[in-house]
Amino acid sequence: MNEFSSLAIIIPTINESTLEEVVSVARAQAPEAEIILAGFGNSEVVAQKYSAIYVDLKEKTLKPIALNRSIGLSTKDRFIILDADAVPQKGWAAAMLKAFEGGQQYFSGSVDISFGNLWMKVYNLSLLHEFLKGKNPEKRKHIPAISMGLTREFINKIGLFSEDNARSEDYELSLRAFRNGVSPYFYPDALVLHKPVSKDTFGKVMDYWRRTGMDTLAVRLQYSKELQTPFFMRSRWFILLAAPILAFIPTLRIAKTSPREFFSNLHLVPLIYITKIAWCLGAFTHGK
Repeated sequence: MNEFSSLAIIIPTINESTLEEVVSVARAQAPEAEIILAGFGNSEVVAQKYSAIYVDLKEKTLKPIALNRSIGLSTKDRFIILDADAVPQKGWAAAMLKAFEGGQQYFSGSVDISFGNLWMKVYNLSLLHEFLKGKNPEKRKHIPAISMGLTREFINKIGLFSEDNARSEDYELSLRAFRNGVSPYFYPDALVLHKPVSKDTFGKVMDYWRRTGMDTLAVRLQYSKELQTPFFMRSRWFILLAAPILAFIPTLRIAKTSPREFFSNLHLVPLIYITKIAWCLGAFTHGK
């Protein structure tokens, strides 16, 4: 049996312009893997071209719903969640397989955020600064589902993705796992290049962070013990009035998690700060 035949690579899509590049690279690196493409419209053509199983969602669908449906259709025991704008880099599939073979049941690879225009870089650094290439492998409290590995054994124990979270399904799953004694693992050897082509303007980036604030606050409150969420974060009015200070803290945190990227991109810092303000506005909306 080919070493990659144990894998199911699940790629949810809303017809990103990078979709075919991602699928073609994944197929080239793991030729015997089962690739499941969950989407609608023209994405079916890409699925057929690269011999992928197509899950026709008919319309734009929340990511956790697409993932859960795809997992339910597969008979594999090892799943890789790969975003349609995350292009695997050299050795990615082999590294993901190595992590599984090494006993990892729930892990995520690293991200190269060098691609894109100003707003894509603001988006990437603001969102993914904890998961950049070059960092050490280690247990984490949460990991992103941009390039994530998980086993059926893990799913049987922890459960599928929550379909109540439009943008924080990976955050919630990580914390649910952590709560149940399974620490997510960061495995930097498996690298993807993130091309967030849909986040190329000020408006798109800020809208994303506003909507994310609505989702992630709910998760932070649900897992307040694990995250040590301060009690005052339960007040939407406090979040709104204290937004300038609250936004300052996570912006400066990037200097600690990724100092090289922070100080080499100081021109992005004021714009990253604005994304955190947008998050606060979204969190304020959550409480309505």
